[in-house]
Amino acid sequence: MAVDRWSSGPDELATTDSAGSEPAILYWKAPMDPNYRRDEPGKSPMGMDLVPVYASDEDESVVTISPQVVNNLGVRTEQAQYSVLSRRIDTVGYVGYDEDTLQHIHTRVDGWIESLEITATGDPVRQGQTLFELYSPTLVNAEEE
Repeated sequence: MAVDRWSSGPDELATTDSAGSEPAILYWKAPMDPNYRRDEPGKSPMGMDLVPVYASDEDESVVTISPQVVNNLGVRTEQAQYSVLSRRIDTVGYVGYDEDTLQHIHTRVDGWIESLEITATGDPVRQGQTLFELYSPTLVNAEEE
């Protein structure tokens, strides 16, 4: 098996098998930095193996993925087609209070609540609705005078 080397431009060397069974390798590049090029296999500055660039791979507008990577990632391809998409979306959300409309009710007299109309946190309240009945000895004495 004889290996020939030839230059196809500045900084580009390629090897071809004299039998023609192997594609011509133009150069080797780093997977994470396409500007890092070498004439022979080796390691990139990040410690990754250099990837060969073949003469048939010169079209930069075409994205290609090696069959090994496709297999490792479990990539599946399918013919594009029109179809009905599911309208159900499962997601996570958080429910909170609108702080601008939150009201605090404070009595300014001593006493106790005899009946409470709102029994749970978050119950809706309408304007004019009774919230509780308050008994206050101070208010009773003031009314009797």
